[in-house]
Amino acid sequence: MGLPHPVENGMSWHHTLGVPYLAGSSIKGLLRAWVEGGWNEDENLDDKQRREQRHKRRQKWFGMVKGERWDNEGEEKDDKDQAGQLIFFDAVPIEPVKLIPDIMTPHYGKWYAEGNDISNIKTQPERIPADWHEPVPVQFLAVKDAKFLVTVAARDKKNDSEAREALRELVQALQWLGAGAKTAAGYGHLDRKSDEEQGILQQFEEKEVAKKETVDKEDKLSKLSDLEKDVYLSLSEVNQSEAETKAGGWLDKMEAAEPENAKKIAMQLQAFYEKIDKWKNPSKKKQKPKIDRVKKILALAKVL
Repeated sequence: MGLPHPVENGMSWHHTLGVPYLAGSSIKGLLRAWVEGGWNEDENLDDKQRREQRHKRRQKWFGMVKGERWDNEGEEKDDKDQAGQLIFFDAVPIEPVKLIPDIMTPHYGKWYAEGNDISNIKTQPERIPADWHEPVPVQFLAVKDAKFLVTVAARDKKNDSEAREALRELVQALQWLGAGAKTAAGYGHLDRKSDEEQGILQQFEEKEVAKKETVDKEDKLSKLSDLEKDVYLSLSEVNQSEAETKAGGWLDKMEAAEPENAKKIAMQLQAFYEKIDKWKNPSKKKQKPKIDRVKKILALAKVL
C-alpha cells in the first residue's frame, strides 16, 4: 500500500519476475520485530534469561551497529559493527498468483487523523465520526491464496542450525503478525497447509537427490575408460531385470576378452552386483555361478 501504481494503491511487484513478492528486507524486519517483541520466548526462563535470549538472537541473526541500544529495558549497547549470520531472501510465489479486486471505505478519515485536535464540534463537524460524511471508496488489488517460497540461509555452513531455528520462528511470525499492509484486517497472514508443504519439500528433496546422482554419475564416467563406460551405462540405464540379463552377456564378453579388458569388465560387474546386493549373498542356483565367474577373472588379474 502507498507504493507508486496506476491505481494509486499498489503492492510490491518483483522488478524482474513481475510477480507480487515480499522483499527479503521486509522478511528480516518482521522476524526482528517478532524476536525483539518477545512473542515466542521460553516461559521457563526468568526475565533476565529472556532478555539474554533476545540479545543473543538479535546479534547473531540480524547483526550489530556499534552504539545502538539493544534493550528497551536497559542501557546496553552494541560494542561493534557486525553483519548478521543469516541471509534473508525475497519470498517469491512458486506458482501463478491469483489477484482479486478489493475495496476499503474509510468513513471517518478526519476523525482518525485529527480527532485529538477537536476544539469545537460546532465549527469542526468534519472531524466528528458521523453519518453525514461522504466517504470515498478506495479500490485496490489483493493477492489471494498464493504459495510463497520463504528462504533463510546461513552465511556459514556451521550456522545452519541457527538458520533452521530462525525459519521456524519466521513461520510463526507470519502466522501471528502477518506481513505487508492491513494485517489487522486479516491480510498478509500465513495459512500453513502442512500436507501441501510436505509435498513441496519432498519435490525439492527429490530434485536435489536427482541432481546429486547426475553429478556423481558424470564424475564417475569421467574416470572410466570407453569399455568401462559401455558396461556401466548398459547396466545402469535400464531396470534391474534387464540389467541382470545384460550382465549375463557381459560375463561371456569378459571371459573372451584380453586380460586387461577382462579385468575392467569384471570390476564393473562386481560394482553392479554389489549395488543390487547380490555380491556377498548370491542365490546358489542362479547368481552364485555368475559371481564365481567374476571372482575368477579378478583373481587371475591379481596373479598377473
